Amino acid sequence: MTEGKADGQVGVQTGLEGHGQGPSQLPTGGAPVKAKWARKVTEGARKVNGWRVAALILGVAAVTSAFVVWFLPTSHTSTTTAENTTTTVIDSAGHKSTTAVKKLTTASMPGVARSDVMLVAVLTFGVGLLFVASLWNRIQEFALAGVSIKLAETAVATPEIAPVKVVGADFAGSTHFNNIAKEVDRISKAGLGLVRIDLRQGDFWAATNLCLFVLLLAGRSSAKVVVFSGQYSAGPDTYLGVASVGQLADRLTAGEPVLADAYRAVGIMPLEVSPGTESLGTKFEAELTQRHRLQDPTDMVDARRLYTLAGKALLTVSVEGSGEESLSKQEQREILTFPLSYVPITYHGRLDKVIDKGLLAEKIALSAVGLSG
Repeated sequence: MTEGKADGQVGVQTGLEGHGQGPSQLPTGGAPVKAKWARKVTEGARKVNGWRVAALILGVAAVTSAFVVWFLPTSHTSTTTAENTTTTVIDSAGHKSTTAVKKLTTASMPGVARSDVMLVAVLTFGVGLLFVASLWNRIQEFALAGVSIKLAETAVATPEIAPVKVVGADFAGSTHFNNIAKEVDRISKAGLGLVRIDLRQGDFWAATNLCLFVLLLAGRSSAKVVVFSGQYSAGPDTYLGVASVGQLADRLTAGEPVLADAYRAVGIMPLEVSPGTESLGTKFEAELTQRHRLQDPTDMVDARRLYTLAGKALLTVSVEGSGEESLSKQEQREILTFPLSYVPITYHGRLDKVIDKGLLAEKIALSAVGLSG
């Protein structure tokens, strides 16, 4: 594995660099992280979208009703009244003359009077609902009649974000004790927080050598996370798991008291070899021999042996990526809820990249307030 350059920049599209390969050449894999928080957020988003649909429907109904009532003519009621009048006239000769008059009177009465004030109120209410529905994604919270509704999930819907810069190192050279000390010295001086160990086909790392490497990383470097890969079912760079360096070191020494004693004997020795002095690797080997712990040349670390050595300290989960150069919102959620500070991104079973969770959180925060990270 080759050492990355510590430029500390956020938003650069890269991951672990290994043996001259660019980040896009490292595929990915592993089981997705089961993020309960992400599922709850998704359910909350569905409820919030339900409010939006309800506001839209009510707004359309109110506006439509107002216009219908406004443009329909006001109804009227007509009433016809018949009035008969008879007039009788007697002349001087005693003749009677009768005149009948029939009078029809039609009266028009208005129906239920509409209230212009009510129409304006309904129209305003409907337009207001439509306005709220159109700006739903920009509203963080609103209150009505003492009821407050938060829309924070939609408010922080940031666009896809590019992976942040990860500075990591692959182990280079042979796995002899002295070379292990040399590699840890290089990693320590670079201040790297992430190291990848490639088990290849299970024929590269002896169990004791791997244990010494992890113990030195825990005690003599700034490395926080170690990610394991190998050449297995998914091909080169098959993802095997990730672990906290400190927790993995504790696990290895808990079941190996002789190994722990031998390591303590070289704990204060310099990693670099000075002329005329005994090297750390040579001293460590001598301590093991003195304690009658002989190297087993057949005890090589493959995937199965790794799981036995690491136990529960090894996490085999990862965030399943899409193979794209940017991180979707769902991927961001899973990364932020991952239990380690460096998060492996896999694709079809292979290690694609590793994300620095702290830098990603900073970039999302800056993006949420309109600043570029």
